[in-house]
Amino acid sequence: MNFRRNLQNSFITLLILFSTGDFQESKITALDEVKLDSSVQPNDEMLLMHPNSAIRITAINVPSTARYILMQAHSHFHNVTLSYDINPVEDRFVTGRNLGLLVENRETNNTKPLFLKYEANGNNSISILIFSHIISYKDPIPGACNVEFSVELAPYLHTRFNNYSITVEHQPALSPYPKRSSRPSCENEFLEYELYHSYLSPMEFTEELYFQKILQMSDLETAREIGREIRLFGFAPKTRSKFANYPGIGQVFSVVVTSKLSNVSSVYVPAASYGCDPVLEECQTINTPFSKSLAAASFMIGLFLAFFGHSYFKLELFFMGFLALALTSFVIVSRESALEIESVTLVAAFSGIIGGGIWLAVWYIRAEPALSVLVPTILLGFLSACCVYYVPLNFEYLVSDFNFWASFISCMLFLPVLLIVISWQANIIACAVIGSYLILAPIGHYLGSSIAYILLNILRRATIPSYGHVVLDPPFHYYDQIMIGIWIALAFLAATFQFLREWKNPLFPNVNPLPHLPWFKPRRGLPRLQSQFPMPFSRERASGETTPLIGSLPGPFSASRDKSYFSSL
Repeated sequence: MNFRRNLQNSFITLLILFSTGDFQESKITALDEVKLDSSVQPNDEMLLMHPNSAIRITAINVPSTARYILMQAHSHFHNVTLSYDINPVEDRFVTGRNLGLLVENRETNNTKPLFLKYEANGNNSISILIFSHIISYKDPIPGACNVEFSVELAPYLHTRFNNYSITVEHQPALSPYPKRSSRPSCENEFLEYELYHSYLSPMEFTEELYFQKILQMSDLETAREIGREIRLFGFAPKTRSKFANYPGIGQVFSVVVTSKLSNVSSVYVPAASYGCDPVLEECQTINTPFSKSLAAASFMIGLFLAFFGHSYFKLELFFMGFLALALTSFVIVSRESALEIESVTLVAAFSGIIGGGIWLAVWYIRAEPALSVLVPTILLGFLSACCVYYVPLNFEYLVSDFNFWASFISCMLFLPVLLIVISWQANIIACAVIGSYLILAPIGHYLGSSIAYILLNILRRATIPSYGHVVLDPPFHYYDQIMIGIWIALAFLAATFQFLREWKNPLFPNVNPLPHLPWFKPRRGLPRLQSQFPMPFSRERASGETTPLIGSLPGPFSASRDKSYFSSL
């Protein structure tokens, strides 16, 4: 009686009935106990729990066809404990945010109770979503062949995350078997697993949306309808899967197990992760002076390249060389060292400055348009390949690093080969597309778009070992759709602006090459370069049949709008 009285002092009095997005107010009459009616589905309820309080949960009106009742409890940000005992005993409780335990049917009107506890310092109360599902004698038993988790019957999912991926683990299920029959072996091939995940809205941490998605992914038909099914090849072990982490964009995971013999399915307890800790405000990755400076530099360089890149050709060559060598050194240093990301970025930036200087020197030494625009077109091809592989390509062929990079490089080189014959146009297009992306990537991050991960996912694949086993199924919310549309429009606008601005100017600027350098050798078939080039880079039109087929070529370092050097070859 004293225990009952103590519980009454700590339990809540107000419960809100929650059902698939609709909220209804309801009050619980028994303050120390919550009863879930198993004959009513869905039977979800919302609790408001105070710190250092507990509550007893019992399933009532259990049908005789039920072998187990799967009792679930979900919190938003804080850990709670679900236990078979009043005082948790080792291997008989689970702690986390998305919990569930199987309670055996005693062939009575109700089941043994479970105990839900919330232990915390402070006075902040939290909301808890509870509900139950029936596991009949014909259903597979999720998590009943547990070999890793602490509880013997583990129908829940384990989730953990780092900066790059979210790991989801579940335990094997047990095949259904008749009542009063011996338990079958866990080693069977008659069970099939389906893995689904669904995204929450970016940078939205409301309880209403979170609990609504949990309820949807706990229902078999709804999970298959709104969830994205993930291919199961490449996972080792098969009960452990990894997803790309997009911090601040919540993901809800659900595992469905189906018996091939009876074609009956059961759903594990769904689990959710934001890939960060919203309580500690760690979901905004651009939150340090260094990262903000990097975002500002990206915006300014992108603005210059998009609208003025070809006009200031030499400065554009420096920035393109900077980007090329910075990306390359970032990958190499990340793989071969244990430096922090800030240190790796500084090393990459220093290498990029060297790369920009080298590529600018190449122009002064050779001054060949086709050679000089090679890096911009390769970067354009690289970004285009990133876009292609940002699309979820669920091919087992691409799990292998060799296969992936072979196909990626082939895709990357397609545009440079296609555009090399139109150097002037290719350079402006490359500046417009790359510059527009550099402008929008930091802006999109602040708006909740994942457009920056078009590039970051490839960098992760290049720098993190075994990242080929990670599911890269990216979100595509309305923010992303808007940002992609703006990117296309901005690139078109920037390219048009540069075409109109440069239409009456030489194709490429004049330059005074350095023929006196000992390593400088003119191309075979062209006359030795002179120190001055008074004539523009063009040929006069042939006026008749008496015009020589092969004439003396002027210096190939500037161009008029009549014909380019390459169109005359």
